[in-house]
Amino acid sequence: MGHRRTQDAARDRQVATWARGCAPVSATPEGDWHRRQGVEANNAVYELLDRDRSPDEDEARASYVIARALVAAGQAARGLVSADRALAVCTEDGLYDFDLAYAREARSRALSALGRTDEAAAAASLARAVPIADPEDRTLVERDLADLA
Repeated sequence: MGHRRTQDAARDRQVATWARGCAPVSATPEGDWHRRQGVEANNAVYELLDRDRSPDEDEARASYVIARALVAAGQAARGLVSADRALAVCTEDGLYDFDLAYAREARSRALSALGRTDEAAAAASLARAVPIADPEDRTLVERDLADLA
């Protein structure tokens, strides 16, 4: 199981790195760029779906992604609900490390978007305090938490 989690974490890092690097090749929306990006995103989703993770891990990560998307779409209150769901799944089901840090990160971002700066700072501090065993995961988490209050 430990080896599988290491493989899953490595694949998550690859997908996250890919997602950050998705910038248009040209300034025009014409051409095949959008189609290529759609195909790559679709393939990445199916790689994630084909993995051997627990339902709890899937639920926590799905709630995290939904929370981040809702906050980015200007729906911070709904984003906070999803972030809190991710956090609840992590704490109820013993998911610590990577998943817990990201659940707390999503909560911090939602609280910040709602103007609840003291709570956002506390959530960011809790996210930074999560012990992460894998050094590569720790680097990824620290980079993603760098812009939090």
